[in-house]
Amino acid sequence: MYLPADPSAAQPGSESGTGTSLVDLERERLAAQTLRRDAESLRTRVAALSPELWAAEGWRRAGDLLDEADRRLAEGHGASAAEPLRSAVELLEEIEGGAAAAFESAVADASARMDAGDESGASRALTVAGAIDPGAEELAPLRERLARLPAAREAYRRGLAAEREQRWSEAVEQLRQAVELDPQLDGAAAALARVEARREEEAFRSHLAAASAALDEGELATARDELAGARALRPEAAELGPLSDRLARLVQFRKAVLLASQAQLLEEEERWSEAAAKHAEALALAPRLESALEGEARCRRWADMTDRLERHLSDPDRLSSTEVLEEARALLEEALAMKPAGPRHQARCARLSLLIEEAATPVRVTLESDTRTEVVVHHVGRLGTFREQELELRPGRYTVTGHRTGYRDVRRELVVRRGDSAPRLLITCTEPI
Repeated sequence: MYLPADPSAAQPGSESGTGTSLVDLERERLAAQTLRRDAESLRTRVAALSPELWAAEGWRRAGDLLDEADRRLAEGHGASAAEPLRSAVELLEEIEGGAAAAFESAVADASARMDAGDESGASRALTVAGAIDPGAEELAPLRERLARLPAAREAYRRGLAAEREQRWSEAVEQLRQAVELDPQLDGAAAALARVEARREEEAFRSHLAAASAALDEGELATARDELAGARALRPEAAELGPLSDRLARLVQFRKAVLLASQAQLLEEEERWSEAAAKHAEALALAPRLESALEGEARCRRWADMTDRLERHLSDPDRLSSTEVLEEARALLEEALAMKPAGPRHQARCARLSLLIEEAATPVRVTLESDTRTEVVVHHVGRLGTFREQELELRPGRYTVTGHRTGYRDVRRELVVRRGDSAPRLLITCTEPI
């Protein structure tokens, strides 16, 4: 039991010098001790929250107040010990009540510091948050991020250095690594987007330049590939239009030149109509292609000449007509003047020359009748009636008609060919009307 320092100062049943009885003093002492035990229990709980890391001033002050209360209790001043005890409890309760907010603040501070690249500051903030609530779920991802932060910042640094030196692919690789390591790293995502855009721009311009150079050199396949690369990067870019149009024109021109070359091969084979058609195809693609312009006109002339020659060669009997024979002679003269003459043309001219010679050499022909039929050889003349009459006719095809009053007219065809041995033809009207 606590005893006053001076027994004569207070007697049982009487008041002390201050008017407080021993019973009251004992009651105050016991109350103070109970409050002290409660305060200690509270301090133990608060100590588990490591308040020295986040509420150091309040924690120190609470400790000082408890020490002051202990001193007063040791001196027997229970009543005066209650005041610092109550103040200490208030401080400890305030610290305990602020732990959740302090935890959230430390977590936010750790995240913000990592955003800014302050590794040490983020580590201190995480230490505070971990001390307050070691098992909190929020801490694991933050700790993982903090562990990756040095590598992320180093990749970010290398990426920026590569960007300054315009090593775009390396810059993209490093910055992409930085973003993958820490998507929240301040500036990394923006730098990656910027460098990717610049790399795309450089690649696009490179494709355009290579395509233009390839077109200048006539390397159309290379130009097509380079334009495809540029189009894959920027499908709607206006710069693609002129180069694509130029490529299309060159492709058409190349096709036109190929068609003209094919036409020339057909010309060598004297297949004039086919060659003219090929030249026309070439001109449809390249209207100003000089070789095709000249080639089509040339082939049309030769095709026309060939058709005219073939018309006489396919029906040599027409040469029996003096008019047709003269036409053939004029055609032959024209054909022989055409240069350069290929073997097929020369052969046609030779055949027509022979046919003209044959057509100009008369063949003796004998016509027979009944002395009552009027005989006419078209393109030769009216022969009248006879029983037999000899004529000298040029090779060819002749129409012979007979007319007799009261009888149906007759018409016969007489074919005279060189080398025939005295051909004969009977022409009489025998069918009464």
